[in-house]
Amino acid sequence: MDQKIESNLKFLGLSEKEAKVYVSVLELGASPVLQISQKSGINRPTTYVEIEALIRMGLMSSYIKGKKRYFVAEPPERLGELINLKRAEIRDQQDRLADIMPDLELLFNTANERPIVRFYEGREGIKAINSDIFKRGGKEVLTFYSSDFYEEFFGEGERAELRKLRERKGITARSLYTRKSGVYDSPPPKGISDRFIPEDRFPFFAGIDIYDNKMAIHSLKGKIVGAIIESNYVADTMRSIFELAWEAAEKYQK
Repeated sequence: MDQKIESNLKFLGLSEKEAKVYVSVLELGASPVLQISQKSGINRPTTYVEIEALIRMGLMSSYIKGKKRYFVAEPPERLGELINLKRAEIRDQQDRLADIMPDLELLFNTANERPIVRFYEGREGIKAINSDIFKRGGKEVLTFYSSDFYEEFFGEGERAELRKLRERKGITARSLYTRKSGVYDSPPPKGISDRFIPEDRFPFFAGIDIYDNKMAIHSLKGKIVGAIIESNYVADTMRSIFELAWEAAEKYQK
């Protein structure tokens, strides 16, 4: 069989065997199944299956002559009708899709709006939170924290390692901090901007870090616990709160 014809019939939706049987019957004219099987090179039982499929498509028909059943190909113009039928099916599918699209989008958006929350405990939990914060470089982290709790929880060596890691990752930070002894005398490390918050007016009992699409909150005093909330809405809202507090804190700087 001409490979071009077979290839194009397959493109129109026929299987390889359906194409072989159909073209064989076009060439033979009305024929019994044995002759069609021999012409197409497909075994007799499978030829029956392919003929029935082609009859359902409207591309073949049959009749009885004597005691034999003969099969005949319908005119090739029927292929055009087959394409028109597929077009109608596609239009129907498009209409069905348009009908359910609002419901599908609602389900999708609802799932994406659902925050992911992970909880942590103990010193190892706090380390895991820090590891997540420092996972991706080249970003800005916004922080609320108590300097006194932070320095009590992390030793000088641990704080130095965290500073090196932040610098190596190219992470910058803006921080709002409380400190019993007041504003730091020395400037903050490179890449850090900070503003003092008076503890007697606005005590911080927990730390908050805002980064990427996440907010981490942790307590470094009493029971050591923390959580990471992954949500664009939560992170963006907390960024707005931070910016509001950042502007308000300017009056407390020396």
